Amino acid sequence: QEETRRKLLEQVGLEKQDKTSPPEPSQGREPGAPSAGSQPDAAVAPAPAAEPGFKPVVRPTPATAFVGAVHEALLTSCRPCHAVGGIAATTRLRFDGAAVRDHAVTRRFVDLAAPRRSLLLTKATGVAHGGGPTIAAGGEIHRRLLQWIIDGAEAEATRAASSAATSPQAARRSRTPAVVPSLPLPAAPSAVPAAPAPPAAAAPADEGATAAGDLAAAGEVPAAATDDAAARALAVGMHVQLVRACLPCHRSGGPAGLTRYTLEGVLEADLAASRRFVDAARSSGSPLVAKAEGLQHGGGVVWPKQSAGHESLRAWLAAGAPSELAAGAPPADEVSAALASTKIDAETAAHAPGKAEATPAAAGVAAPPAAAPSSAPSPPGRHGGVHLSLLGQELTLNGRFDVNLERRGFGGDPFGDGSHTALQSYHHFVFLGRQSAEDPFVLTAELTSLEFYEAGVRLGPRRRGVGLHVRAGKLLVPFGTEPLFHQSYGGHVGFDQRVLPAVWAAEGLAASGHLEVADVTLSADVYGVRGHALRDADAVLNLQGDLSPVDDARPALGLRLRAAFASLTGYYSAYFNPLGHDRRLFMQALDLSLWRWRGLPVLDRLVLGVGLLRADVSGGGSGVDHFHFASYWLARVYAFEWLSVQYRQGLRTFDNKRNLTFDGRRRGVEDGSTHNLAVVARYRGLSVALTHFLNLEKADEVDDDLLRLAVAYEF
Repeated sequence: QEETRRKLLEQVGLEKQDKTSPPEPSQGREPGAPSAGSQPDAAVAPAPAAEPGFKPVVRPTPATAFVGAVHEALLTSCRPCHAVGGIAATTRLRFDGAAVRDHAVTRRFVDLAAPRRSLLLTKATGVAHGGGPTIAAGGEIHRRLLQWIIDGAEAEATRAASSAATSPQAARRSRTPAVVPSLPLPAAPSAVPAAPAPPAAAAPADEGATAAGDLAAAGEVPAAATDDAAARALAVGMHVQLVRACLPCHRSGGPAGLTRYTLEGVLEADLAASRRFVDAARSSGSPLVAKAEGLQHGGGVVWPKQSAGHESLRAWLAAGAPSELAAGAPPADEVSAALASTKIDAETAAHAPGKAEATPAAAGVAAPPAAAPSSAPSPPGRHGGVHLSLLGQELTLNGRFDVNLERRGFGGDPFGDGSHTALQSYHHFVFLGRQSAEDPFVLTAELTSLEFYEAGVRLGPRRRGVGLHVRAGKLLVPFGTEPLFHQSYGGHVGFDQRVLPAVWAAEGLAASGHLEVADVTLSADVYGVRGHALRDADAVLNLQGDLSPVDDARPALGLRLRAAFASLTGYYSAYFNPLGHDRRLFMQALDLSLWRWRGLPVLDRLVLGVGLLRADVSGGGSGVDHFHFASYWLARVYAFEWLSVQYRQGLRTFDNKRNLTFDGRRRGVEDGSTHNLAVVARYRGLSVALTHFLNLEKADEVDDDLLRLAVAYEF
């Protein structure tokens, strides 16, 4: 892992292969100073103790500066946690990205009298550090930081001439070749020639330069290689942020694993997937940016503006969103391994799948491309989850709570005679999640009433475009677009649903796999769960309430297939189980959606969806064959990113004996349609929706229309 990590750092420009530079010219050398190219006198400049396997490398360089490579190394290894909004944001060490301020903060953790015992080094190598080791003891970053402290922990590399003349220590720091312990590194790629020796007095690097640019300015990277190195640095930095913030949900088997945006933990594949949601003509208006900022994103704000993730995203987009490493870069698997070895993980629990009717899944369509909540801790008001550490495991709590003011029991005028007002709270859920990029085991559970709980494991090596997960527990049955709350069949969703359970969860086992071929993503869920059962031989099946009892479980088998291309997504679902009394159920559903096709007028603000469900009950015995049918279609228009208007219509019929959708001879109050119009406003985790439901029965019309004002909060 250490070898792989060094390869990665070398490729992105944070480090390069150690080479012995040409000796410093002897002209102008002060009397008594060591000759150029010679080993320094131990009494003048004591070398750090060599460790087993290290060899001394002589570098006639000026004093090591904080600005440049040292600063970039700390931003890479420490800033993900030690920043505003980070896990360690409340500690005394906090970076904001400005070299001058970061130097002042870092200097407090340096001991010039005992460099190796500096808190900066001991904490980073894992000694009494809550985040564990973030750099390898004796590794290249460790050596660079140690040398910087030995050289005086200064911000800049240059020294004034008068200071050098009057201060023997300054003279030694600026003129004495430093002995730096160095592990043998792999040979540099042949495409990148060896760098020329830096001048004796290198100019300080510009504060705003990239890591590759800093090293190039100091003469450590040839100018010809700077652009490639900078692009690689941006690509790897962007992937680090995606792994930390988005992978926990947008992975195969994750809560958002069946959306059009899926990640694998492999650099090139993940960046290629992200590029699909980038608008090249207007990068700042790309769907990826909008979702990361929390606009119409079920996961809320991922990267607030001016955060490290947001800045990485902007820089990556400004560079053209590079998704491939240049020649000579380590393979994608090695990059992923290196990311894991530097503790860049994704120990972020998922936001609960399908939370609000305002989200895309709530409308019965595939969710949009989005990033998951950041792994940085967020207070409840930030809609990023509450992050906990328990017995060494990183966990996240997410939840949804709402209150609904409703006007019920009317058939036209919501304030006419016979109508009444109700105050309801439907959602009071807290979800616990745990998953990690390098750990294959995951856990997701609903805590308040154990509506569902799932434990899973990733099988096989992570390869580009391929993934396989297995999970067990009280599963959210993978049928239709969204098992939790958001089935739209019949025109209703959530707890208004009249066909399937509001939360369709059953004990069982499931396997999920996905495959990417060019721009098409294919996925499949295969599962076995506790199924339905008939109460008696001639009963009509109720899909909401006739689940088999625990002590007489009826096994059910199911399959869900998904295909996605650009903004188009399609699902086919099938479900089979014996019902008892020689009867059996075979249920199928088909769902299609078009989600905001970016770059196309009108379509970039439009969401369309359609779905059909048919549940056939047949077989021998004394019962009569029958089927249920339900459908929906919807259209949603985004007036603004935070404001949308939606119309949904659905048909539902029960106990049909013939025809494709409806047997008119058996019409009743259970047969009907629903039309609803909703206006939804959302700001981060807070949403407000006003919805009018027009419920029409095919016989014996009932005054059951509904006007609802819903206020919901998710974290």
